[in-house]
Amino acid sequence: MSNRVSLLLLCCACALVSGCATPSRPEAMATTAAAAAHKSAGTVILEVSGGRQTSSTYVPQISNEDFTTALRRSIEQGGAFARVPAALPADYRLLAYIGRLDSPMMGMTVRVELEVGYQLIETATNRKVWARGIHTQYTVPSDKAYAFVDRVRIGNEAAARMNIEQMLNEVSALKLP
Repeated sequence: MSNRVSLLLLCCACALVSGCATPSRPEAMATTAAAAAHKSAGTVILEVSGGRQTSSTYVPQISNEDFTTALRRSIEQGGAFARVPAALPADYRLLAYIGRLDSPMMGMTVRVELEVGYQLIETATNRKVWARGIHTQYTVPSDKAYAFVDRVRIGNEAAARMNIEQMLNEVSALKLP
């Protein structure tokens, strides 16, 4: 009987320590540090794919919708483009494919790796103006957050923020009209 009680207490303790997975937050993924080197007078529409919704029983993920919101906020804050409309028409299309989001399933220190493939396409000519895969990583120490899933979420958000910032720095250097 005491083995069952011990097992039950252990399961309860694990549930309290691990917590429920919460999705990565767009406001924490958006960057305010990327002031555009060159500000285009053009507009850009965003198309994100490859993201995944977070299940409450799994590790935090980055959804297409949340990454789109973070991209939109970052572009608007940094001024790389004049406007980010919700639908066409727009001068450019920025395609972002979340190709890889790696994080551990358990552990004290959490290292998150994110790879996003970007393409910037001029809509009038359907010409690819710029394309690049950007890889970022961020390590969250065990003292940053108590629950493992919180450390993963923080790592996801930081890796995404760094990824978006690097993309914006490169796109703004293109000196688009």
